[in-house]
Amino acid sequence: MALNLAILVALAGIAWKLHFQWAGARERDATVIDVVLKSAHIPPPPPVPMVKPVAPANYVEVAQKMLFAADRNPNVILDPVVPPKPKPVPPFPTVHGVMIWGDVPPTIILSESSQEQKSYRVGEKIGDFTIAKITNEEVTFAWDGKEFRKKLDELIDNTPPPAQMAAPQKHVAQSSGVQGSSLSQQDKQGPGVDIGGDMKGCQPGDSSPAGTVADGMKKIVMATPFGSSCRWEKVR
Repeated sequence: MALNLAILVALAGIAWKLHFQWAGARERDATVIDVVLKSAHIPPPPPVPMVKPVAPANYVEVAQKMLFAADRNPNVILDPVVPPKPKPVPPFPTVHGVMIWGDVPPTIILSESSQEQKSYRVGEKIGDFTIAKITNEEVTFAWDGKEFRKKLDELIDNTPPPAQMAAPQKHVAQSSGVQGSSLSQQDKQGPGVDIGGDMKGCQPGDSSPAGTVADGMKKIVMATPFGSSCRWEKVR
């Protein structure tokens, strides 16, 4: 009986405890769930920032440091510029004499490789050269915007004639007799190429004395630092 009574008391206590908790829960629900909440004002969300377009310049460093694309480096290495080779200077003509006399403009006798001798003055051209200045010691040539001063003795052809050239001439002279010899000697006595100013140059091998008159011209021989200067002047 006592045990049963104790069990009944315990059950009564448990039931009262459950009722008390249930009543508290209903009271809490009434104070929380059934309360009408005031509506709060919610501001609109801020605008989304505009995304800037992609600028390639912002990624220059990426391109420059790309290990497998070295050609994208803006520092372009140019090929070395090879300067053009200067034009070779043409061969200078050969000097056969110079004439500076009184009021006559300075005249120089020149010839190219296989051409005959001719007289030239300042401003005239021989081949690719233009004669810029003539003195009794040197001549100045102009070519391609440059000037070349040459001593006269540098341009004199000092090459001796080949020996085989003399043998045929000697043979011809012997075979032709006295008449051929006199004709050859006569050809070398007269005036040579016209050098202007009513004057002519002397022929190579001319052995006639100074003062000889031939074809209306008189032979004049003068001493110069380069040897004897020979010319023929018109008899006035």
